[in-house]
Amino acid sequence: MAWTNKDGLYVKYGREEADVANGGHFNVDGATKLLEVDVDYTDLAASYAFIGSASGTGARGIVVPKGAIVEKMELVVTEAFTVSGGTADSVVFSFGLGKRDAAGAIAAVDYDEYTTTSFTGAQLSLEQVGNVVTVDPESTGAGDGYGVATTENALLVAANTTQATNVLNGGSLKLRLYYR
Repeated sequence: MAWTNKDGLYVKYGREEADVANGGHFNVDGATKLLEVDVDYTDLAASYAFIGSASGTGARGIVVPKGAIVEKMELVVTEAFTVSGGTADSVVFSFGLGKRDAAGAIAAVDYDEYTTTSFTGAQLSLEQVGNVVTVDPESTGAGDGYGVATTENALLVAANTTQATNVLNGGSLKLRLYYR
């Protein structure tokens, strides 16, 4: 059973505590930190879902800490994406922040914090393994969350906003958030 204590810390017990994490935080250089997350095509559904929460009921998701000022996001294709009913270039990914409501369901913080509906599969070259795309405030399709401190602990969320016509059948990427 998992719960949030009065200090705001998420506490897990039993099988929930043993859930494998899909990401982690690392110190990179001085004050810069890196949040690296493995994102599977199953994390990128039609509706927004918490990244890293697919493993079971106790999986909380990946936390972006309160006060984090994201400078850039990198996306690295680790397995080529396959699509049915459309093309990989037409896929639109949206990455942002959410939180859990009292029932554990997703509640909005800012769904397009890091990428908007202008961020397409063509920019990411979803079919090219090893392709690295950096998204910063100057990038086409960048959200408005760069250079702004998060106001609360939030969980990474993602969606394929074109899932109705561009259904993902496979693929994965690494998402890296650089923040201070």
